[in-house]
Amino acid sequence: MIEKHPFKPFIPENCKVLVLGSFPGKESTQEIRDDDWFYGANRNQFWKIIERIYGINLQTRKEKQAVFLIAKVGITDIITSCERKENSNSDSNAIFDKTVALVYLSGIYMMIFITNLIGLKNTLNLGKFTGNILYYFFRHTRSKILNNLVLAYNNNLQDVISKNVLQNLSKKWSELIFCAGPFKKRSWKEISVEGIENLDTALNSGKGVIAVSAHIGNYALIGTKLSMLGYNFVTVVRDLKTKAGSMAYRKSRRLIELPSIPTYPEKQFYKNALKILRRNGALCLISDENKRHGGIFVDFFGRKASTAPGPAGLAARTGSKIIPIFMIRNSDESQKIIIEKEISWEKTGDSEKDIINITAGFTAVIENYVRKYPDQWLWTNFRWRTQPEGQSDEAKIRKKSLFKKIKRGIKSLFKP
Repeated sequence: MIEKHPFKPFIPENCKVLVLGSFPGKESTQEIRDDDWFYGANRNQFWKIIERIYGINLQTRKEKQAVFLIAKVGITDIITSCERKENSNSDSNAIFDKTVALVYLSGIYMMIFITNLIGLKNTLNLGKFTGNILYYFFRHTRSKILNNLVLAYNNNLQDVISKNVLQNLSKKWSELIFCAGPFKKRSWKEISVEGIENLDTALNSGKGVIAVSAHIGNYALIGTKLSMLGYNFVTVVRDLKTKAGSMAYRKSRRLIELPSIPTYPEKQFYKNALKILRRNGALCLISDENKRHGGIFVDFFGRKASTAPGPAGLAARTGSKIIPIFMIRNSDESQKIIIEKEISWEKTGDSEKDIINITAGFTAVIENYVRKYPDQWLWTNFRWRTQPEGQSDEAKIRKKSLFKKIKRGIKSLFKP
């Protein structure tokens, strides 16, 4: 249950001292009395200390406010609402959703202001510079990319590609932040679209379209651009693990005007997805990630890769056309959406075999684009982690934690 803060901030004019807390105990949020105020729990010593200092008895809220008004002392908490994990007043047992989300969004708005102040060209240069920092100073991230490149190519171009990967990744995020600002529509107009007739042809079937895409280029702007062109194009997204993160993520999607539906709750997702397809809309699914549970194993760079069966399952159930769609960054920093022709497949009478064939078909197209634009794909993904025989240690770099090393070292000192 979400608990809201029961008291407004009290900050007098010419305030000299601000008492800053986190969030009231559950006694104050669940049962509010007229004279309740900050630190009103019976076991809390705050007001008893204030009474001792000023030599007065403080019983009502007005009396407490009068003392703080004279002393020019303000009082408030930093959390506006929260959900407790347990029936406890401990701050560690609460999820501070809205306030943390506001902190995230404050950072995002600040970056939006900076990027729009310096312009898109300088924003991309800043992203490239940030990518270089990631390459030289974030060894774990670099190791993940290098490891995946070895698994895919097994050649000597890993260092060159991995540096470009991080540059493009940083440019992508910098550009997304820029596109959330006041000049976003001008930027969207400059995105070109190739193969729009393939989307129109697929929609002519009247059964909707399932667009499969990948983490190539600034893929998040595909839905924004096509929606701007008048298409009912909805992107499937996965919310973050924390409520605060998900709130900030949803707001960020609204800032770039990306129509989307979340994958959770699963029942509601399928209901929304089927409604979009029945209305002859387009549903975009990012289909190049490792599926840890319930995936279908198809070839990707000559290795078995566990892939989500969702796109193929929806196509088999609804008869919707499947079309691959990607966003590519050109050498002059302009961007282009490429819409391929539909993935052709025939019903075999075996639904499981049909899903495998469809999944293998669009995965082959994704691989072709990754090979063509290797420095624009997200190589930090553990694409081959899950294998038919279990988890592959070869496909994952384990993070070496300095804290864990110190902890093990301390434990070893006390061993007999």
